[in-house]
Amino acid sequence: MTTYEILTLAVSITAVVVSIAIPLIQFILRKMKQLKLTILPFDHTPLTLFFNESGSYIKFKFSLECKNKPATIHSMHARVIRDSDKEQLELIWSTAESVYVNWFGPNAANRINSVSIVHPLKVLADTLEPMIIEFSNCNQASILNVCSQRNDIINKALQQWHPEKIDELIAILHEEGNLEQLKPSLIELDFWKAGTYKLYLDIQYNTSKILTTEFQFSISDASEHAIKNNTQAILLCQIYKQSNLPCPYRFEFVDTEISQISHVQ
Repeated sequence: MTTYEILTLAVSITAVVVSIAIPLIQFILRKMKQLKLTILPFDHTPLTLFFNESGSYIKFKFSLECKNKPATIHSMHARVIRDSDKEQLELIWSTAESVYVNWFGPNAANRINSVSIVHPLKVLADTLEPMIIEFSNCNQASILNVCSQRNDIINKALQQWHPEKIDELIAILHEEGNLEQLKPSLIELDFWKAGTYKLYLDIQYNTSKILTTEFQFSISDASEHAIKNNTQAILLCQIYKQSNLPCPYRFEFVDTEISQISHVQ
């Protein structure tokens, strides 16, 4: 073979090798890229703490960043641990709110579809999915029991005294003291005390994998006092509900900042 023919053959072989190698390398690189999920809390008070007839629970506002590959989110669980005594609150995702602001006023009819039941969802690769998730209390038996006792006390007073006005019924209930006896149980069920807390958010994705992210937040004395006042609303609002009247007692909640400590994927 002449030198020209040898060079031509070498170039041809090189071209073939390159044409095979480039797609192969691209395929290998794609396979080597690992899915990376990251939780990014909203900047302003992303965590809200509640205590009412549903017990103690939270709402968390964050974005889920998905890099390199898509991910299917199957469920979310949260654990809140009080640093002072290591008491633990178990929570599971229950509802999701829209992240878009409603400009149509306070009318409930205008807020249709703004809240949905949580369900598995797919987050596309290299996207950022904003979420407002409410995590409900996994153990509501105790608070439901107290509320059931409250209802029995109110119904018994209504049947026995037949008061014409709500103020008269409330005065009777205070005089008898049966309703007030439920306060210690409600105070005990209120998880939110002044101090520091750890929040562990577990996201189950792609069937068997779990992303665990650890956060820290704190509650002030003023916030503890504000949310503790909800015990009175729990005891008395049912009276107004039975009369189809608006309850004058407001359920307080606490908005707080949160900081990330670590995450394990």
